[in-house]
Amino acid sequence: MTKHVFKLMLLSCLLISLSGCAAEEKNNETTSIISSEHLPYLEQIEVARKYIIEKEWGTRTSVKTNTAVVTNHTVNSSDQVLSKKYIGERVYKVSFEDESNVVTGLPVILIEKENNHVIGFIASE
Repeated sequence: MTKHVFKLMLLSCLLISLSGCAAEEKNNETTSIISSEHLPYLEQIEVARKYIIEKEWGTRTSVKTNTAVVTNHTVNSSDQVLSKKYIGERVYKVSFEDESNVVTGLPVILIEKENNHVIGFIASE
C-alpha cells in the first residue's frame, strides 16, 4: 500500500511540475539581459549610451554598459517620443542601472528596431 501511495505522490509531483512549465504567461515585455553572450544588442546599448551623454543626463562613468537591459516595448502615449507616429510601434527599450544615492536616475531610451535611431525616452522617477 505504501509503495502505491509513494508512486502516486511521485506521479502527482511530476505532473504538477510539468503543467507548471507548460503554462507560460504571455508578456508584452520580453526581457533580454545583456552580457557578452548577447552581442546583437551591443549597437542599441551604444546608441542609448551616446544619447544619454549627449543630452547630459549622464556621464561616461555613470552610464555603465555592463548593466544595460534591452527589452521589447510598445510605445504608448505617456512615453516622450519625437513623433506621435511611433505610438503603438514595437521598439527596443534600453535601460541602465542607476548609481546609488541619486535624486533622478537615468532615463530609459527608446530605439527604433529598423534603423537603431533614438525615437524617445521614458523619464526615470
